[in-house]
Amino acid sequence: MNLRHAALPPLLRGLGTSVLVFASLLVGASEYRQAKLARDVLERARERLHEQAVSATSGEGLEALTRELTMLRLQLSESSLAGEVLANPWFQVLGAIGTLMVAASFFVEAYQRLRPPHGPPPVDP
Repeated sequence: MNLRHAALPPLLRGLGTSVLVFASLLVGASEYRQAKLARDVLERARERLHEQAVSATSGEGLEALTRELTMLRLQLSESSLAGEVLANPWFQVLGAIGTLMVAASFFVEAYQRLRPPHGPPPVDP
């Protein structure tokens, strides 16, 4: 094996980039599953908050005001959690496609360096 072959550097870059792409795809799939579970938990929490909000508006005086204030705090914390859970998966998909294109370009370069040039060499007049 010739370590000084012209095709080796782009081949190694292509392999390394491919490993990065597949690792990011695995991480993205894992994050998607975790986000799906978190969305389910969030939906159940919203249902509980709605039930508590209905019960918090009943009654009068300081106790009802305390319950409504607690509900407002819960709703604020719930809305910040929703922003973290509902992420856009297209960013990861398009990033993976772009990185795969970079890896493919390295493989094409390595292939071109392996092939002998076509036709006779140019003649100097």
